Amino acid sequence: MGDNQKYRVDDWVSRIIVEPQSYADGRIFEAYARLRSNNPVAWVDAEGFNSFWLISRYDDVQSISMNDRLFPYGDRPSIFMDAGSEAWLRKVAGKPYAVSSLVTTDNPYHNKLRLITQAWFSPKNLKMLEDDVGRLAEITVDSMRALGPDIDFVNEVALYYPLRVIMKILGVPDADLPFMLRLTQEIFAPADPDSMPDGLDIDAPSFFGKALKNSMDQMHRYF
Repeated sequence: MGDNQKYRVDDWVSRIIVEPQSYADGRIFEAYARLRSNNPVAWVDAEGFNSFWLISRYDDVQSISMNDRLFPYGDRPSIFMDAGSEAWLRKVAGKPYAVSSLVTTDNPYHNKLRLITQAWFSPKNLKMLEDDVGRLAEITVDSMRALGPDIDFVNEVALYYPLRVIMKILGVPDADLPFMLRLTQEIFAPADPDSMPDGLDIDAPSFFGKALKNSMDQMHRYF
């Protein structure tokens, strides 16, 4: 821990990094600019979170991401998670994440997961989806035109088009779009008042971990 303190960033940057509002109001850009200039390899001590390394330069991120032996993914959460949620997940799941996926696992298990779908995403198989994806794009553009020159791009386009493509790949019927959208929003933004899961206390130390596991359980039951 003593050596890590040499790379510790100031309290202002630490707060901005873990504060959701900073990503909405733009303060995060100033924080990362400061990090890239002064602390490209930084140790972050933020209240309520287990300390972590933060890498802010592209070349460093690329190098680290290609070496999972020296920099394993599975030891810590791959997304921001408060200390209480991480401890809760480790207790109930035995690991700091709710589901084993490509972004949370290391080799050899990581490669085993990739091989499950790798062949499906070959150029030949993707070609089979081209017409369906094109039709979805046409429907989306037609909808944009019908709404007029001023639209909410996020809520009218960005939320739906990628999700519809993924649903088409997975064979999920269009009728289940509302459920899939809600589940996606719960996974990526469980603390958002518009998508917060029912029955969970946002002020509880383990809120994020419980919300993530709740969403993953729903997904497992569906598929």
